[in-house]
Amino acid sequence: MNPDFGGSQFQIANLIRALGKPFTIVALFAIATAGLMREEQGDGSVLFNISRNLGGSVGTSLLSTLSTQREQFHDVRIGERVTGYIKYVQDFLNVQAAENLRRTGDSVAAMQQAYKALQSLVQKSSFHRVQ
Repeated sequence: MNPDFGGSQFQIANLIRALGKPFTIVALFAIATAGLMREEQGDGSVLFNISRNLGGSVGTSLLSTLSTQREQFHDVRIGERVTGYIKYVQDFLNVQAAENLRRTGDSVAAMQQAYKALQSLVQKSSFHRVQ
């Protein structure tokens, strides 16, 4: 997977998840309310749904935090290796600055845009490493 993946690549996975989710939720709900008396099953259902929502929120938050931290880690690690002393980086900046200069006519702004393009590539690559 990389940042260029989109909707059609996820259709099969989403279909499998959509077909499997009812079987999982119904089974978990039955287990959660199995030992309860009839008048207590409503309370058991509420507790089950609260736990499910809270668990989903915590899981989503943890996954988001870990993903962000790993992306930042890879961004720093890749950025350490992308220096102005590397010929490929110099060539990239020169080509980007020349293209930007043709469009803007301002050499300072053209070089700033070239550095932004380089940073964008580093970020994209670091996000790809997290996936």
